[in-house]
Amino acid sequence: MFQWVNDPLVRQMAFHSEPISLNDHKNWFYYRLNALVIFGWKLLKINKDILDVRLNLN
Repeated sequence: MFQWVNDPLVRQMAFHSEPISLNDHKNWFYYRLNALVIFGWKLLKINKDILDVRLNLN
């Protein structure tokens, strides 16, 4: 997931286009693990990630 989040095309489409450090990503990930409710979907094609959607309810 960390490599995907820093892909140039992903960064270009994100709200904040600057690269994400590994430390910031870990902090975000641990915070999300403790979130009240998270619904997540990942759409995959053979050997290729296509879409990652997350809905947070808190």
